[in-house]
Amino acid sequence: MDPGETIPRDIRGHAAVQVENPQMFVGMAKMFLPDLSDMSLAPGDDPVRVPEYLGSFQNIVAYAALSDDAIGISLGEGEQAGLADYLNRESGPDGMLLAADYDSGAWYRLQRRDLDAALAEGGGADPFLNLAKVTGDTLEAINDRHHVEVRFTPRGLVFDSRYTYK
Repeated sequence: MDPGETIPRDIRGHAAVQVENPQMFVGMAKMFLPDLSDMSLAPGDDPVRVPEYLGSFQNIVAYAALSDDAIGISLGEGEQAGLADYLNRESGPDGMLLAADYDSGAWYRLQRRDLDAALAEGGGADPFLNLAKVTGDTLEAINDRHHVEVRFTPRGLVFDSRYTYK
């Protein structure tokens, strides 16, 4: 996504939630959001366009799909083409609670967006803002990806966080 926008308008990617019975999960959601009744979702079917009025997708194309054990969404025009493969990937090891992978350089750029605005408005006289800008620019330039996993093990809850750099 473009971190310079206050309201992102060009987001691309996939997200999924692993559940034992995705159809039951969708059925419960339809009870709370009757507008979902218009969406016909079944495991293995082609992704279905999510109407903009169902969320705050403001000019962002979204599609939803189900697999036998997951509910997924794609964001961005054309991203629905890879949603089924994304949902059918091999699941993580037993005990996996959360796994995420993202562009960490873009994350630093997003965090710095308000700082850039403050500097443009004359905040450059503050040495701490200038230091923050240099630090943010450096972190954006060297960071590549961040992968994080949270899982339950016999020893307890384990957090595994790995960064890759350019």
